[in-house]
Amino acid sequence: MTALISDIREDIWEKKSIVFSCWTNTLNLIERNLRLESIPFQRIDGECPLARRQKILKEFSSTSTIPVLIMTTGTGAYGLNLTAANRVFIIEPQWNPSVENQAISRAIRMRQNESVLEMTSQQERKLRIAEIGNNTSF
Repeated sequence: MTALISDIREDIWEKKSIVFSCWTNTLNLIERNLRLESIPFQRIDGECPLARRQKILKEFSSTSTIPVLIMTTGTGAYGLNLTAANRVFIIEPQWNPSVENQAISRAIRMRQNESVLEMTSQQERKLRIAEIGNNTSF
């Protein structure tokens, strides 16, 4: 979490960021940390009504007052144009790589030279390696 907040804060007014997570509990944690650091943001998840989503997306795209958008991968991976963002943070790896690629593609378009950061905890990497090992047949 410290690395995420630090990366966002580094050039908050020059680059807009989208933070994707699979889990609303993770978004709750990110939200709490952004508030503690007084970083302006908006959030879109499955509980966010369509009209509110559209308002948030318009504000994120057209103003400099909201430099960070946090959203669940399921609500943000498909069908949105988020090219106002310069950076995408993927908090958890996706089981289906195409979902992750779609989320990244919402913001980072061809010919852009921007960063995509995948941030995972050491615990999560160990669990993923163990699960992959358990599913491998020889």
